Amino acid sequence: MSSAFQDPSADSTPLQWTPSSGTTHFNLVNGGARQPTAPSLANKVTVTPGHTWTDTYLLGTGIPTIGSNVASIVLWIYCSAPTVSTFTAAINQSGTFLTAQSLTNGTATWQSLTFSPAGGFSQTDLNNLAVQLNGTGISNSVIVYETYATYTYTNANIAITIADSISITDTLVINSGISINENISITDTLVINADISINETISISDSVLTSITGTSVSINENISINDIIEIQDNEIQINTIRHRGIKR
Repeated sequence: MSSAFQDPSADSTPLQWTPSSGTTHFNLVNGGARQPTAPSLANKVTVTPGHTWTDTYLLGTGIPTIGSNVASIVLWIYCSAPTVSTFTAAINQSGTFLTAQSLTNGTATWQSLTFSPAGGFSQTDLNNLAVQLNGTGISNSVIVYETYATYTYTNANIAITIADSISITDTLVINSGISINENISITDTLVINADISINETISISDSVLTSITGTSVSINENISINDIIEIQDNEIQINTIRHRGIKR
């Protein structure tokens, strides 16, 4: 599993809160701070007393390519919503904003809302993700300083094509599982002139022909190869291997 963070990338509509400077809003709440680190308090958007306003931002940065729908998204907001005010927020799914959730009133701090709709969030949902802030200032203002969405996801299986030479001249270390379920096509030389350490399972379920010329190859977990792998090396240490064909 991997983690993604999507930050505000553009204004949308409605756009009614008051920006601390300029005319755009999203750029005042996308400083890149991540909880628990507090953002700058110089940039903000505000709902002043006596108003009920909505702001909407697209969350178009940091979008990954996912292998399956994302079950839940957590929306983080660094905000100040005094007790004599109301503040809710929502994100969208399939083009419609989900039911807005309330944020706890209080002084400026990080608060989070979790959205877990039926069916989860598809790739299209992530590509079009947006946040909507709804505030009512009564005798005090509602202020937002930072917001972003975060979630975990499964990486998509993708085909990789290498059409020219690749040279790796430093140590290559792989510390997590690698699953390759599509073709890897190398139409030129792949040269690795350094130690290779692979500490987790490698599963290759399609054709691979690779030449490795490093000083040593150490594989400490299972490697499953259903085609030929060619290794030209001085030292090969393979503790566990399941294969159909090895050529040296």
